[in-house]
Amino acid sequence: MNALVRKEIRLILPFWAIAMFLAVLPAMVVPRQPWVMGINEDIIWTFRFGVVLLGLAPFGQEFGLGTFSSLLAQPFERRKIWSTKVVLTLIAGLLVFLAFALAVHLRLDANLKDDLQRLTRPLSERPWTKGAPDLDKATRSFYQSEFWFSCVVGGALATLVAVIGGLWTTLLFRQIGAALWFSILIPGVILVVAEMVGSLFMVNPNTFLVPALLIYAVAGFIWARRMFLAAQDAQWLGGTISLLSLSSVEPKIETAPRRKKPLVALLRKEFQSHQVSFLIAFGLLVLHGATLVFRKFYPLTRSSELRFAMEAVPLLWLLVPWLIGCVAVAEERKLGTMESQLCLPVTRRLQFAIKFAVVLLLGVLLGGLMPSLIEFIGTLAGVSSEIVKPRFLPDSGIFFATVLEMAIAAGAIATISLFASTLTRNTLHALGAAIVFGGAFVALFSWLDVERYGYAFWQGPLIFIAGYPAAIITVIWLSFSNYKWLYAERKIWLRSMLVLSVSLIFTGIAVAFIYQRPWELAMAMEPHHGPARLTGSVRPSIYMPVNRIIALLPDGRLWLTTNYRWKELDRYEEVWDKQGQTNRVRKMKAPIPTGGMFVVGSNWVALAANDHNGGVAALQSDGTLWQILSWRDKTNSFNFNFWMNLAPNPRRIGSDSDWKVVAASESSFLAVKTDGTLWGWGGNGERWFGADADKYVAEPVRIGTDSDWAGLFAEDYSALLMKRDGSIWTWTKVDGEAGVKPTCVNLNGVALDGSDWLALAGGRGLHLVVRRDHTLWAWGGQSERIFGFHTPDWQTGMARLGADSDWMQISGNPWDLSAIKGGRLEKNGTMLFQAALGQPSRHSDWLTLNVEWDQLVALAADGTVSMWKDTRGEQRLQTLLAPTHRPFWSFNIFSNSELTDSRN
Repeated sequence: MNALVRKEIRLILPFWAIAMFLAVLPAMVVPRQPWVMGINEDIIWTFRFGVVLLGLAPFGQEFGLGTFSSLLAQPFERRKIWSTKVVLTLIAGLLVFLAFALAVHLRLDANLKDDLQRLTRPLSERPWTKGAPDLDKATRSFYQSEFWFSCVVGGALATLVAVIGGLWTTLLFRQIGAALWFSILIPGVILVVAEMVGSLFMVNPNTFLVPALLIYAVAGFIWARRMFLAAQDAQWLGGTISLLSLSSVEPKIETAPRRKKPLVALLRKEFQSHQVSFLIAFGLLVLHGATLVFRKFYPLTRSSELRFAMEAVPLLWLLVPWLIGCVAVAEERKLGTMESQLCLPVTRRLQFAIKFAVVLLLGVLLGGLMPSLIEFIGTLAGVSSEIVKPRFLPDSGIFFATVLEMAIAAGAIATISLFASTLTRNTLHALGAAIVFGGAFVALFSWLDVERYGYAFWQGPLIFIAGYPAAIITVIWLSFSNYKWLYAERKIWLRSMLVLSVSLIFTGIAVAFIYQRPWELAMAMEPHHGPARLTGSVRPSIYMPVNRIIALLPDGRLWLTTNYRWKELDRYEEVWDKQGQTNRVRKMKAPIPTGGMFVVGSNWVALAANDHNGGVAALQSDGTLWQILSWRDKTNSFNFNFWMNLAPNPRRIGSDSDWKVVAASESSFLAVKTDGTLWGWGGNGERWFGADADKYVAEPVRIGTDSDWAGLFAEDYSALLMKRDGSIWTWTKVDGEAGVKPTCVNLNGVALDGSDWLALAGGRGLHLVVRRDHTLWAWGGQSERIFGFHTPDWQTGMARLGADSDWMQISGNPWDLSAIKGGRLEKNGTMLFQAALGQPSRHSDWLTLNVEWDQLVALAADGTVSMWKDTRGEQRLQTLLAPTHRPFWSFNIFSNSELTDSRN
């Protein structure tokens, strides 16, 4: 490899890396729109922008480093230098394009698998789809061909146009700012014109667009080659020619002594250094106004690419603060004026303050407020706008406009670009560095804003409230520190990266420390537990049917809460009218029991509660089945206030005395008799009992003809059944048929054995079991860790979690699980105690628990009942801190309970 080739590779290598970054990373990490097949098309624009920078690199680097004159004086033919630059740049662009195509292929294939499974799974379960063509294969082929055409053809054409556009614009203007804008705007104009012509003649716009772009590429290549072969040291727009003047061109003879006005002089110098940006802003003003006129008199369909291009023109203004910030310091180092400026009789702090203020002012004014003002004027003329459009945020009740977001985004871009400019020596390098830093900040804060399941050190907006100011202050301080250096050396980069990383890490640690409420460690959050008072042979259980607490005690007694009072929370709920519209917003209230009640008898052995229909059933040791509570006792319509104060009214269900086990599903009750028959009653939405759908069944009805049922296990909103051979069965609903049919649960061809199951929880893809030896087992797929263990997938079957044998109880759904392990409460979920370290309780005498989304209730051996509830609400400002470990309410069942003898 000769010296010329090595030199050219070094010139384009940094920008080839940036282009590769913009081509690959967005395709892998940018979230897709969930209602659109394929991938998010925004990644195509990041790829195109990356190859534009690559096209500017070959000659832009020469002009930025001041080596173009030396290049022309080299003992080589200019044709050889031209061919070397062009060939290497085209090869680099081809590699970027291939990487982009591969990334799109991998992401598209993964997304299509998910989309097609979601679309075809319901169809595959229907009888009439048997033997139908392979929808998965056909749909995959269609969407792959459609999207691959736009990616491959469009990507290859964009690479060619961007590279050649960068060549001729840099040779013509010899200023990176102007070259960048014309490289972007001219192909954009061609795209708009092609769309207009296609709409006018009712044909595919690609018929005109592809030939037009090819002609543009060929013409640009020929012109760039001719300009380079005939290039001189100074072009008509090269060097440091002043385009705008802030004073009269006529010479003046000063007869009076000069007054010192350093502030005014520095301001004039800063404004004059951005004269190219002013010219570009004027061109954008004309373009933006023309698009408003076009949008006014030429309505377009919602799916039109021309409409997308027209409405995207205001976003081009965000490139202005990017260019303004990158020029601020890097261009002065390039022109050699930095040394003289630092020697001026003005403090460097004042010089930097003026420079930063001008950059921020111009960035916000031109990048955020100017496009918003133009769009606002357009709305007054009846032109719809996606920028000047108020958006209502229900959680705060305040109207925010996208204008504010545009101004904030422009200010952030200008600040980051100024920081990148203090680390470089020319505008092109600053543009690349600004992309890297901006992309890193966007990726970091986007990752922090993603709703992640599982544990984290913090959740909510606290990290942003502290992180944004910390990042801004650090960037501004580093910009001032770097500004004082004449040369951007490696140690400046290392120091900046180290300081920035340490500040962000320290901010994260501080936020995590505050979020986790460390002061609660020194506070007594729970009432004291006394000696054990609940003993017996009955396995205890506790339920929350529609927030009403009822428990089966180890001594065979039933206890439930009474005498509720209402507590107003700092969270809100929407009240809907009959038409389904939001009528008003009010503060939520939560019921708090002030006492309890024991149900007569001490021979209860099983308890089942239904949250959907507000019913409670219990089984006695003599085989009789009883209804303890039912919302149908006093009214035919559910009334929450009435339900919370409804006294228990135990009444016998039927006259049989051979009931063996009872359990609740989502809206029904199931029971098994000693003769192995299965019975059910309650809600009949799925026609469990063969009767009319949605018709409430008051008395037990036999389900099916099998007589070898032995057990029931309730989980989440469903129930699993066990036969005498230990096999586990579930229910399958068949369209067009009455009732449901039992289906044996097989894992990897082996039927599940539930003969030694003690407790079951989960559902909807993940199931967890506590066996009689107090070991924990699971089956089903779940990407997150459960109680610190990885769960198996469907293919591996049932697997044990950990080696401990002290699991006592488990409750909840896959997203919000809690368990009792060795008498201690163990939580694993994302609803209650989201991202909070530590366990809910310090005590180790808990007997049973129950979880319902954001509520957890548990019963201790001394009779203490405690409930934990996340009262923070859904407003982001209410989630600044983790949920408190203080119970929402807690009292002892023996301190304020009475006995009821209302049993029939």
